[in-house]
Amino acid sequence: MPVAAISLRTGLELPAAIADFDTYIDELPRCSKCFGELCLAKGEKMPPYWRHFPGVGNECPDKSEISGVIYSHPKTLDRKQTLALFKKRFLEILDIAINGTLTIDGLFATRQLSEQIKGSSVQCSNGIAHFNDCLLEIDRLRKNLDCILAVASSCAKNLYSNDSINEWKVPEAEKIQMLEITIAYKQTHERCVDEACKYIYSNGRQDLLKELVAFAWLEYNSKLKNTYNQLKVREFPVWLLTATTSILAAVPWYRIMTALLEEKEPHTQPLSIFALPNNLDIIFEVFLSPKKPPTKPQGFMPKKSN
Repeated sequence: MPVAAISLRTGLELPAAIADFDTYIDELPRCSKCFGELCLAKGEKMPPYWRHFPGVGNECPDKSEISGVIYSHPKTLDRKQTLALFKKRFLEILDIAINGTLTIDGLFATRQLSEQIKGSSVQCSNGIAHFNDCLLEIDRLRKNLDCILAVASSCAKNLYSNDSINEWKVPEAEKIQMLEITIAYKQTHERCVDEACKYIYSNGRQDLLKELVAFAWLEYNSKLKNTYNQLKVREFPVWLLTATTSILAAVPWYRIMTALLEEKEPHTQPLSIFALPNNLDIIFEVFLSPKKPPTKPQGFMPKKSN
């Protein structure tokens, strides 16, 4: 059973038959089952196909079902396909979204953010939250993927408002056409956000997630700490996780990656404020609900004889 690849740019399936090395770097293909990074290869007697990078997706159901003959003599179509390049490209897109344009040696791509705040702490309403402790807690919370995707979907939908449609000063026929284009772009954006979150919160992506958490941490310290100064120590990792998801939802993945695909310099509105969802209380309830202690089953007690 071949590995099915999903494009991060469109959120759609990416056939290996029409792919080449440029497709690998422009579309950022990932496995549809484990969301691990894929490279393009071919066998001795088979056409090009997608395969996991060595060491990636060891638990993937697709990988376990592929015959060992396929992987016995795989030939990568381009030696430049590397896991490090895949991750660097992903972080470059985040740099473009944060800064509004492509910069040399961006903070994400060079992994400088996590180094800046390594070992730092934040004052909360009932104590001090340490960065390393928050990373451990977020690593636990990220496994609740359904809840994270709900946050991402809420944030992505908030970026598009139907109220602005009535303000378009164009003829009705053009307004309908613009509305159809907007709906199509919104659907593409929501797919991209969904795939980006599945990728960043899956196993083996903790090094990338750490950079996003570090950025949220710095933004909290510089701009938002007075707004959220009532957060408790145990609530702070949840806020970091929600803010990180909001960043992923606000990145115009399709626009940036399409500009890179067409060899144009990407330009977007810089991201500086998190569009936190209105249902933050629900998120806190899901992640922070107290666990009830297990109760022992009560057996039937014999009646006392008089």
